[in-house]
Amino acid sequence: MTETLTKNSNISESQIENARYKILHYLSKSERTEYDCEILLKRKKIPDEIIKTVIEEAKNKNWLSDERFARLYTEDAIICGRSPLDIKHKLKLKRITTQIIEKVLNELYSNDATKRILEDIIDTLIHRNSDTPKHKLYEKIATTLYRKGFMFSDYDDILRNKIKETDFKRK
Repeated sequence: MTETLTKNSNISESQIENARYKILHYLSKSERTEYDCEILLKRKKIPDEIIKTVIEEAKNKNWLSDERFARLYTEDAIICGRSPLDIKHKLKLKRITTQIIEKVLNELYSNDATKRILEDIIDTLIHRNSDTPKHKLYEKIATTLYRKGFMFSDYDDILRNKIKETDFKRK
């Protein structure tokens, strides 16, 4: 592929090697997306046809995989307590395809994971807002969860039960 590229244009093999070195060095530090690599090489003023060639080569050699990036990012985000909506948004910013995002989220983000994450976040928020009056506590925490990207239907029952438990403990 690189031979065809060098024969059909003014591009030298050394330019391709330089781009290949830059992308390998970049990928050696952490997992990246195709979009990340493309941005890096464009910043280094590498011609578009070399960028396409080097990225395709990296994908073929399994040095670069958007699905692997999405999987690793999602696993880390679940541990950090991020909502599926937040994860989806961050992956779209990295130009990961919707098919990959949906596949990874469906595999890794189960209802049990959502429930566990919500329970942890709600416990933390109740503790953090312990001085807030009971009638304002639900609204304050619900607003925070909504801003974090959680669906009302997912957190409503959990939040109401946690507030009841907390109210019982306060007495």
